[in-house]
Amino acid sequence: MKKQRLTKEELRRIEYEFGEHKDLLPEEFSTVLEKVFEVIRPYVEIEQPMSEELSTALGQLIVEQYPLFRTVSGNWWARWIQEIAAWVAQEIATDLTLLFEDFKNGISRAGLYPDFEKTVAFYTFPHEAHRRAMPNFEGTPHWEEIKEEVQQEIESDFEEEKVACELYNKQKTDFIRAIQTIVFKYLGAQTETFDTEMWQHYGISLGSAFYRFNDCCSDLEYIIEWDELAEDPRIGFYEYNEQAKAAKMASWKV
Repeated sequence: MKKQRLTKEELRRIEYEFGEHKDLLPEEFSTVLEKVFEVIRPYVEIEQPMSEELSTALGQLIVEQYPLFRTVSGNWWARWIQEIAAWVAQEIATDLTLLFEDFKNGISRAGLYPDFEKTVAFYTFPHEAHRRAMPNFEGTPHWEEIKEEVQQEIESDFEEEKVACELYNKQKTDFIRAIQTIVFKYLGAQTETFDTEMWQHYGISLGSAFYRFNDCCSDLEYIIEWDELAEDPRIGFYEYNEQAKAAKMASWKV
């Protein structure tokens, strides 16, 4: 059975009725209710509907970015894809709603990260390939014989990393394009007063969400390619993924 959620219309009706009868209630009780409305209003009016729209958009993006997912049969694949989309969507909606509420209330997040600049760079800058340094074994036996081979291996690894970074950056760009219109629909007006630091926190939020989105999709891709599931495992993606990882770790220890 689908979980029933409080809608914006229902919340407004409840608040209206509260306003109509506020004078009949004890002052302390009225104060508590006002605080409750203040807490749940962003969730009902912003976080909840934004999460639902983001979930739909991300579900579509997953099958666009991972064509392999279109080739598998079984209802659980579609269920798992939507589970990933819904989880990441909820994370984005919750984190951004809290971020914007903190900003509105003058709450700083400056001390949230041990090294803020490194966090900004990791989550907001494009990933770049790095060439390994050539080891210096001059004078050691046989070095001259394998030196060229080592150099070729370094160059090959570098080219592979470049391709991987280009794919990651493109997928991240597509991810942000897919969600940003929805985010701005609900929160865009508040960005007009953002300073540089707030934009950095916003970038961290989207970047970290994509990091987990990409990680989950990669795990699902691995499951499809290697686990050869013929029947519905009848559990959720995250539960199956954790069990599969634990089983692999146990086998390595044997």
